[in-house]
Amino acid sequence: FELIKINKTMKKLLLFFAAMCCMMVANAQQFTDANGIKYNVTSTEDKTVEVISKTFAGYAGDIVIPATVTNEDVTYNVTSIGNEAFDRCDLTSVTLPNGLESIGYDAFNRCSDLASINIPGTVTSIGEGAFEWCQTITSVTIPSGVKSIGKYAFNNCLSLSSISVDEENTVYDSRDNCNAIIETATNTLIQGSNNTVIPSSVTAIDDYAFYYCEKITSIILPDGLKSIGIGAFGYCTDLASITIPGSVESIGKEAFCDCENLETVTLSNGLKSIGYYAFGYCKKLSSITIPGTVTEIGDIAFEYCTGLTSITVLASTPPTIGEYVFYDVPQSIPVYVPDVDAYSGWGGLNNFHEITIDTYKQLALDEIDDAMSEVTLSEEDVTAINGYIKTIKGVTTLSDENLATIENAKNAALAVISQAAIKSVREAALAAIEAAMQGETSDYLTGLAQQYINIINAATDVTTINNAKNTALVALNAAVAAYKAGKGDAFGSLGEKQNGPAIEVIKDGERIILYRPDRVNFIKANN
Repeated sequence: FELIKINKTMKKLLLFFAAMCCMMVANAQQFTDANGIKYNVTSTEDKTVEVISKTFAGYAGDIVIPATVTNEDVTYNVTSIGNEAFDRCDLTSVTLPNGLESIGYDAFNRCSDLASINIPGTVTSIGEGAFEWCQTITSVTIPSGVKSIGKYAFNNCLSLSSISVDEENTVYDSRDNCNAIIETATNTLIQGSNNTVIPSSVTAIDDYAFYYCEKITSIILPDGLKSIGIGAFGYCTDLASITIPGSVESIGKEAFCDCENLETVTLSNGLKSIGYYAFGYCKKLSSITIPGTVTEIGDIAFEYCTGLTSITVLASTPPTIGEYVFYDVPQSIPVYVPDVDAYSGWGGLNNFHEITIDTYKQLALDEIDDAMSEVTLSEEDVTAINGYIKTIKGVTTLSDENLATIENAKNAALAVISQAAIKSVREAALAAIEAAMQGETSDYLTGLAQQYINIINAATDVTTINNAKNTALVALNAAVAAYKAGKGDAFGSLGEKQNGPAIEVIKDGERIILYRPDRVNFIKANN
């Protein structure tokens, strides 16, 4: 027994010494530079290090990470920002070096005061959640060498309004200046922003792509889109309306959850499933029509949609429904269905009414009337809308085919109205830009205005038009004021001055104008 005890004691001592040796080796591989940045040696042969977290103190303020760092007479290349290196740190700015190759998972997660980030062209991978919850970052540029972007890398960046991908990147793109990151091979939009315009070639919206894009008021989902991922538009609190095209077969769980200002949702024929909590807590949603093609609705899909005043379900066979789908929805609201007996007890609702073709036609016509009341329409628009109304009124019998005819005609009429609204906003924006020019016709001012006019003319939604107009007015007001104050200045082509060399002036991140050096004092005086 004594021998056994001795053996056990020796074993414990050996394990203890082995652990201590490991710790000593590990510590020998880590060091801190004169600026308080901690490193871990990743390769003694290649002489490379990664930046790692400081266990107790953390990082704060302005951080400049060097391209190389020397420890004990050995110079190392800084090639990586380690996992969670700056997680939840009070950073205000960070400078990343050329030569950096990777940014680890959660590397800058919840650096809420970090206003900007410049990703070096040498970076090839960005880890999962790397910049998640960096709430004040406004713009991101993905270099050509980035081949891997982890999920949620830029999620919940509430102020993110500009995203671009280097044109030479072969894995990702931001085609059509869409202000988003698209995985090129799959046409999947993996990260959006407050100013994204979804290109027509996109076929999928990835999980959480627009999560917490709180400033989006409207967005057009293209025909050809097939799927909307988990939480794709969750917490887009200013989103007021959304139309799901008929090409979409599934809406992921939590896809539009907590969109507290979402008033109008149009679901099209072709949709098959609505996921868990997909529209949960959309308290301003006033009515919903569930197409006849829907066969499955997930748990709590419309939970806390307390503003609902009517529900219409078009499927002859009631869709399979999860638990608490309409939890806290007023039980007294009318539910229009093809067969009251077949729907008895469905979804915990109890005020069922058999939908007649006249009821459904009237619902469609009312929706068109409501939309028309908010827009100034041309005679051509009115003629087109009246054609769709005539189609709706011409349907006389209830069938899946006829319901689809009504739905398609209604959606076509609403599309005309939407385009009229966009046209009206576009015309107002172009007029505002023309007024801002104040009659000036110099080549530079005309070229500057034309940049924004091109964006406005190409835009397919009101938000993009208004953003372009507002940016144009800031640029033009500053440029015209400077031009008028510097009478005699002759503006040449963009980037040149006829009366001497030019310098570039930046205001709020926007290139405003090029001035002669003798106007520098005026520029400084006028910000």
